[in-house]
Amino acid sequence: MTCEERSRLTKACKWVDETLPELPYHMPLDILEKNGFDFILHGDDIIYNENGESIYTPFEKKGMFK
Repeated sequence: MTCEERSRLTKACKWVDETLPELPYHMPLDILEKNGFDFILHGDDIIYNENGESIYTPFEKKGMFK
């Protein structure tokens, strides 16, 4: 799927209010905060950085990761 197709598919979900397509895969927390997002979602294939830490740790600490 293209990024546009994934964005349209995600927007079709009744629980989704907004999406931000074309973002970096390893996104800084401030992008979500600046745009008023409550959560970031990801499947069960968590990505780890070069230090072996989940790239979602900052979101987990703020209760924003689902």
